[in-house]
Amino acid sequence: GRTVEAFRHLAGVEPAALVDAWLELAVTCARLAASRATPDDVEALRQIADDYRALNLEQASFDAVARLNLGFVRRTAQAAQNPILLLFLDALIDLIYSAAATRPPSLEQRRELVSVHDRVVDALQDGDGDAAARRMHRHLSALRLLLLDQENGPYSGGPP
Repeated sequence: GRTVEAFRHLAGVEPAALVDAWLELAVTCARLAASRATPDDVEALRQIADDYRALNLEQASFDAVARLNLGFVRRTAQAAQNPILLLFLDALIDLIYSAAATRPPSLEQRRELVSVHDRVVDALQDGDGDAAARRMHRHLSALRLLLLDQENGPYSGGPP
């Protein structure tokens, strides 16, 4: 109904607004997941981190890299156990994928993600919501900088 119709309008939204919403949702989900994640959630996230580490990053396709990264954020949202946040995050996934496809990460950026995923999972396992949120923010701020032209648009000049 109206929810589906509302999300159809997101296709015309400025990339900066889209990425900011994705970042804030993911950070909130990471904070909540630190207190709500089950051992199965942590294991599933650790498996995604391991799968990413196992990729041959020099040869891996953009699709393989993006699906694991987006899957990591989505699985973190599932661990937060809030269906509304998951609904909003899911509504943005395809748009984030499309935006990321226009500026894929460099090999060096891909390599940096290996340890980032581990640090987020470690914070979730420790139940440290502040650390989980901070690490997810740092992770997705790098994506924000990669995707957005910082010199244009209403979001320029502010902190990433």
